[in-house]
Amino acid sequence: AAEGNLVISSSTDYTLTVWKDLENKPLRQYKSQSDHIHAFDLYGSQIVTGTVANKIGVYSMADISLSPVSSTKLSTENFRGTLTSLAVLPTKRLLLLGSDNGAIRLLA
Repeated sequence: AAEGNLVISSSTDYTLTVWKDLENKPLRQYKSQSDHIHAFDLYGSQIVTGTVANKIGVYSMADISLSPVSSTKLSTENFRGTLTSLAVLPTKRLLLLGSDNGAIRLLA
């Protein structure tokens, strides 16, 4: 994901890294407690993440803490399959989620 002079990447070691202006070292590095972060999107100064365990996390780039500000497990009633992609729709702050079974969900 990229916005302005920031690039954000995720890795199989459970980390989410924020890079700035092609610098050699990361600006910030966040670590998921137990799951690989494989889908993410920027919303202002927040990074909204998704994991293979269907957990949605929100990290704040303004917060000193490198832990998620919030984390929520998607219920099977609202989301079936494994989360494969997500996007934040900024107008109404909705989440557009895609799953491995082809389903697309819009959540508030």
